[in-house]
Amino acid sequence: MPLLRSRAFLLVCLLSLGCTIIRETFNTWTPVYLRDYLGYTTGNAAGMSAVFPAVGAISVVVTAG
Repeated sequence: MPLLRSRAFLLVCLLSLGCTIIRETFNTWTPVYLRDYLGYTTGNAAGMSAVFPAVGAISVVVTAG
């Protein structure tokens, strides 16, 4: 219960929710964009869209290290 009264905790929760929504929107939207507007095949669009989360993971590791 003390956490629910903490402004800092609630702010972190809201920021996490916002970042998750943005991340999942890009995960869903990127392959469709690559296929529909740039002309990639479905398989190539899926493969190319996997680059974005991989680069994000690498940036977290580099930043933390």
